[in-house]
Amino acid sequence: MARFQPWSSFTAPTPETPAMPEKVVVVGASGFGRETLDTLEAMLRAGRGPEVVGVVDDAPSVDNLARLAARDTRYLGTVNDWIAADSDKSFVLAIGSPDIRHRLAEQLESAGMRAFTAIHPSATIGRNSRIAEGTVVSARAVIWLIRFEGVGGV
Repeated sequence: MARFQPWSSFTAPTPETPAMPEKVVVVGASGFGRETLDTLEAMLRAGRGPEVVGVVDDAPSVDNLARLAARDTRYLGTVNDWIAADSDKSFVLAIGSPDIRHRLAEQLESAGMRAFTAIHPSATIGRNSRIAEGTVVSARAVIWLIRFEGVGGV
């Protein structure tokens, strides 16, 4: 079940209350995984991002492993390897297939891991929008809540 947070709950640490960066593992080494890495790196540059420990993927291609290496991102092995070795970190699901995302979310949450919400600093989030835990909002995305009440109502 998705847990939602109002956008206003996402705040950057202030100089008076610095925060240790959360440690996050990206699940998925393909295109969406690299896009998610871009989002996390932008968050870090903006002062509100996590420490990216690396990427896990059950079947990364040779090309995707080379792309991770080119950006100095560690490949940590399969999802099961990571769960067995290091279950104290948060994760970001960077898998496009909804069925696989759902299965992995259940597997990781049942192992005691927590989904991290990644929101690119250039994204626009409407004031009344609610973002589900574990959501990835990419660069320049616009999220706006529109609530319809009855036919033709806004």
